[in-house]
Amino acid sequence: MTSCAFVITSKKVGNHSPVHIECTTPGDHIHVNATFLGSEVQCATIPPQTPTSGGAVFHSVGSPPKRTLTIEFTVVGIEITEKGVCGSSTSNVTEYKGNVLVQGTNTNNEEIDLWWE
Repeated sequence: MTSCAFVITSKKVGNHSPVHIECTTPGDHIHVNATFLGSEVQCATIPPQTPTSGGAVFHSVGSPPKRTLTIEFTVVGIEITEKGVCGSSTSNVTEYKGNVLVQGTNTNNEEIDLWWE
C-alpha cells in the first residue's frame, strides 16, 4: 500500500470535476501489480499528477429524502511507467474509467439524503 490516492475536486471545470493523483509521502507512487508465472510482480508505477483531461461527473439518483450519488470517472492522460516483465517505457496515454456509488448514513447507520449540485 502506498500513500497515494485519487483526489476528486468538487468544483466543476467544463463538464468534469478534475481528478488528481496525490501522495502524502514524497517520492511515492501508485503501484500496479500483475501475476506473472504464479507470482505477483510490480508491473507499473503512477506518480503524483493531474491527468491531462477528463475527470469525474456527479449524478444524483433518486428523490428526497433518500438520494444517492453516482460518480462517473473518465480520466485521460495518466502518466505511467512500465516496470520489469511488463516493459520499460513511460507514457501518458493511460485512461481510467469507472463508476462509484456513494450512499450516506448517519451515526445510527440510517440512510440519509445525499446529492451534488
